[in-house]
Amino acid sequence: MMEMKKERVRSILAVSALTLIGMTPILTLVAQSEDSNVAERILAIYDQARELALRWASRAEQLGREDIANELRMAVEEADTLIEQARGELASGNEDMAAELAKEAINRLKEALMKAKEDYTSSNLTRSKERLLSAIRRLNRVIQRLEEVLRKLESSGVNVEEPRQKLERAKEMLEDALEFVNEGKLEKAKEMLKGAADLLREVFSWIRDHIDDVRREKIQRKVQRIISAAEKTIERLQKLEEWLIQHNRTEAAAKVAEAREALSRALDRFREAIKEEDYAAAREALREMVGILRRIRQYMMEYRSRSPGTSPSG
Repeated sequence: MMEMKKERVRSILAVSALTLIGMTPILTLVAQSEDSNVAERILAIYDQARELALRWASRAEQLGREDIANELRMAVEEADTLIEQARGELASGNEDMAAELAKEAINRLKEALMKAKEDYTSSNLTRSKERLLSAIRRLNRVIQRLEEVLRKLESSGVNVEEPRQKLERAKEMLEDALEFVNEGKLEKAKEMLKGAADLLREVFSWIRDHIDDVRREKIQRKVQRIISAAEKTIERLQKLEEWLIQHNRTEAAAKVAEAREALSRALDRFREAIKEEDYAAAREALREMVGILRRIRQYMMEYRSRSPGTSPSG
């Protein structure tokens, strides 16, 4: 009879223990030999469950989940009370009552652990959804900025059909991602987000390359205008110098000749630098030409204001 009661206690404890989360050490305890003391087995199983609950409480506290931590610690206090009662009943020889109290204590911890797991999982799921929704909003804003850049490129004469198609596909993928998030299919949503992000990177790379092309074309046009202005100025300075010499204005002619020669040297340096692909030297020569042209323009304006109608036409 006594052996049957002990077996019942072992059975109850084993069922309770097996349902606890992560309690693999208990399997070993339950499988111990028939000579193991029932009371020691109750304490061993309970101590394992109690340790797990407190460990989870500490982890929850570290993660900022005070609510979960408090619930687990409260469950431990309640279970401690029950297990003390079980010890008293076992000491009195009332093994049935001891088994019921022990079962209740362990089940109390089990329920607390299960609830903690559900709360934590639910919380993680909510945070995962929020992160995905935030990523969707962020990528949609990126699409808007890229569309604006494409419009500017298109107004400059660039064919933007290819990147625009990719943006449309990215929009569709983000819409799919949003639907998957709402349906709780987070892995599928992540796949859509990754695909959309890859497309946006391709569009960004395309834009960067074509912006560089447009910028180079603008720079080339600007450089050509400066060169053209320099060549025309040199030609006009030559005529002005000859006119000044004819009218015995040698001092003014010398200043014009000095400016013309400086501009010619800068233009020659620029052309040579471009030929040798020395772009730093080319930029320096270009800046010098611009400076000389400005000084010449300023000088001519002052000269004409002092001597109206005395300079050659053109």
